[in-house]
Amino acid sequence: MDYSRVAPPSEAVVDDVPRVPVERNRGSHAQSQETRSGPDPRSKRYKFGDDTLGKLLSSCVHQLQSSTSWAAYVTATRGQSHLAPGLEDLPHPASSLLTSLRDTGMPVITGTVGWSDADFDARLQRGSHTSTHDHVNFVRDEMADFARKGFWTVLPYEAVRELSHQPGFRHLRSLRVSPLGCVPQRGRRPRLIVDLSFYGVNADTVKLAPHEAMQFGRALERLLFRIRHANPRYGPVYMNKIDISDGFYRVALAAASCPKLAIVLPTRPGEPTLLAIPLSLPMGWIESPPAFCAVTETVADLANWRLPRRYAPPHRLDKFADTPPPDDEVPEVPPHDVDTSPGPCAPVKAIPSAKVALPSPLACPTPPVAVPRMPAPLPAAAVPSRQPHALPLSYTDVYVDDFCNLVQGNARRRRIARRILFHAIDEVIRPLDPSHDFRQEPIFHQETPQG
Repeated sequence: MDYSRVAPPSEAVVDDVPRVPVERNRGSHAQSQETRSGPDPRSKRYKFGDDTLGKLLSSCVHQLQSSTSWAAYVTATRGQSHLAPGLEDLPHPASSLLTSLRDTGMPVITGTVGWSDADFDARLQRGSHTSTHDHVNFVRDEMADFARKGFWTVLPYEAVRELSHQPGFRHLRSLRVSPLGCVPQRGRRPRLIVDLSFYGVNADTVKLAPHEAMQFGRALERLLFRIRHANPRYGPVYMNKIDISDGFYRVALAAASCPKLAIVLPTRPGEPTLLAIPLSLPMGWIESPPAFCAVTETVADLANWRLPRRYAPPHRLDKFADTPPPDDEVPEVPPHDVDTSPGPCAPVKAIPSAKVALPSPLACPTPPVAVPRMPAPLPAAAVPSRQPHALPLSYTDVYVDDFCNLVQGNARRRRIARRILFHAIDEVIRPLDPSHDFRQEPIFHQETPQG
């Protein structure tokens, strides 16, 4: 997608570095003249907690203060792009868009200049949602894990404010903050929610991502349609599901745009105000779904184009895909789906031998069990749209980050279809890099290896 073709909606639309109003120099968000002439902000030290996030914060602050620019800090923290090399040679219309996402990241363009000092200070003071204070330990552990993987960076607000007037860090002047929420789930760990709509960040975002890439709304309908039209003479339809681990975080943000999507974290007594700044597409931003779906829909297109092939080379994850699930994960299915509870049966007469006879099947009939049968082929004069496919079914679809394969045939055909999808994912999303200690294999499975 050519970003240059997107015309600004008004003169208020600015580039990645918004103009800073002159009156900002008098507010608390801007650095005063006395502070600028004081000690070097790169040498300031902060006090954090003694948990995992606290130790990680000290490392992040040291790296930020020793970086030559904000872009250099983001590059060093985030590491290599998750998108694969060679996207510019991909035989797909979206190759230029994916290449741009890999090389520069997804930009965040806003339609207004920025917030006033009073608005910013009030929103910063309000902080995160009250639900996060009930799960402080979970929030801190989760953000520490995200920071280790290079998806987020956590920094004290004071360090961000003071460095925003240093050469190379002017992008930090576009900082905006949004609240973080934590939703408890029954039987599962809580889920973090980034509410980028609360202060209008989503409404102020200029739409650049291709929204036509979000085709997941009718994914189930497309799958059922093909299952319905599968030819019965080729046997049953097999289906497998492949999930992409870490989802949206596989696509990076433009370094200059990251501060616009920052959130406020709950802090412990004695800690400074903490900000979490995303370095990849966050859940909750309006442009994250279309930008990420452009990646996964490209994978599905590549797989469908290659499914007619009769061979696919082996894949490194074949040993995991061919392994049956453990016995304790296989659900127990009753032999007959009937009600075994006692029902109204005919009275049983006593026998002279004082033994009681069991109820006769005729006295207590059980409802017949329906045996599923394959539908009979339709006559030739039937509506063409209801006719079964002439060839065995082989199809791939995707719901955001969940790929679904539909295949008819023997184990060899199913293995070929699965390998084709695996290799298509590797062409778009870079496989696991052993140099990173915390990232996971993009193709999620039960024993997903880490770097």
